[in-house]
Amino acid sequence: MDFKLIWLLPIIASVILFSGCSLLSKECSASSDCNSTAMCVNDTCVLRPGCAYNNPACNSSFDCTNNTCVKKPGCFYDNPPCFWGSDCINNTCVRKTGCLYDNPSCDSDFDCLNNACIKKQGCKYENPSCGNSSDCINNTCVRKVGCLYNNPVCGPTADCINNTCTKKAGCLYSNPPCGPDSDCLNNTCIKKPGCEFDNPPCGSDFNCLNNTCVRKIGCAYGNPPCGSSFNCINNQCIKKPGCDYDNPPCSTGFVCKSNQCLRQLTQTEKDEIFGLVFAFNASRSKPVQYSSGYGAEEACKRFTGIYYYKQMTGRDTLTLSDAAIACQMVNTDNPGACGYPVRVEGTLQFGIDTYNIDNNLTAFFQAISSLTLENTVGKLAEAKAYVLAARASAASALSSPLRYDVSCKECIGVCPVMPYDLNSLDSAAERLH
Repeated sequence: MDFKLIWLLPIIASVILFSGCSLLSKECSASSDCNSTAMCVNDTCVLRPGCAYNNPACNSSFDCTNNTCVKKPGCFYDNPPCFWGSDCINNTCVRKTGCLYDNPSCDSDFDCLNNACIKKQGCKYENPSCGNSSDCINNTCVRKVGCLYNNPVCGPTADCINNTCTKKAGCLYSNPPCGPDSDCLNNTCIKKPGCEFDNPPCGSDFNCLNNTCVRKIGCAYGNPPCGSSFNCINNQCIKKPGCDYDNPPCSTGFVCKSNQCLRQLTQTEKDEIFGLVFAFNASRSKPVQYSSGYGAEEACKRFTGIYYYKQMTGRDTLTLSDAAIACQMVNTDNPGACGYPVRVEGTLQFGIDTYNIDNNLTAFFQAISSLTLENTVGKLAEAKAYVLAARASAASALSSPLRYDVSCKECIGVCPVMPYDLNSLDSAAERLH
């Protein structure tokens, strides 16, 4: 250090001390007249209290927090202190190792000795364990009971089974003894031969007579068997029922089919059925109110364009495209009418229904016309199915939303109500049996 500065140090220190004192002893009227470490008390600047101003300062075990000395955390400062079983390492309580401190603890088969887990003594802890011939009872090996462990030993007429002396099996030991129908050979009951001893037994079709199986009498036992036209009932041959077996035979005018007598339609009956179907067809052509003198069905086909579409293309109205074109043909002055779904979809459904009526009635006439004695069953069933199918299509056409019907709120009044004679079809179907 420069020697010239040495003599200045006391002077500098006096100036600093004098300045500090002057600040603290400075007269004031408010704390704002003092520096930041002082406040105005009785018109004099006085050092503020608290550790933030070293008034008083905290010792080394405390931190100054919010101008208050607060004890530092951690076991170095006993905040908190470590309890028994722990050491303070790096200001943290660390658990001591060993079973004395349960770190780790011993399981139930061990004792804690000198801070080490030592296995308990006795067979309960397998220290030592018992052999296969002993059980561990009250921590002591005790010999098991039973012949398996020679405790006790079985006699010469018994075997050790499941640790129990069990009498040897076989007729030599009367375990079990043989019955009156058997002999004891080589410790085994051998059945005496013959049906009296069920060796072998007779079948259900035989009787045992004098220790010999003799076949029972009657058709139930095939002794003798019945012919193909008979059933064996209560051991008696009884003729099978039905016309296949002439029991009874069919009357004149009936044919035997699948063992049933089925009648053949007479010409009169055919004429009656044809007349009923013709009556239905006639109702389709009947003029009604709002049909403009045409038959009701033809009128509807004209008003919807189905009739004109068929004349122009030769096709029936069976698709939505067909129905739209048919509608446009009769609505040239009002094309917007064919944009109404009920009209076009109703036209399509009416076209399909009348097409199906025609086809099913045609098929009906073909089925009836081709009736023979041999195909009666199938053809009558076909004819009935065609009539019922035509009736279903007619019923659908009757409920068409195109009809003029004041009771139907959804109907648009393009076509007259169909005067279909559904009762005639119902009567025709009843006669086709």
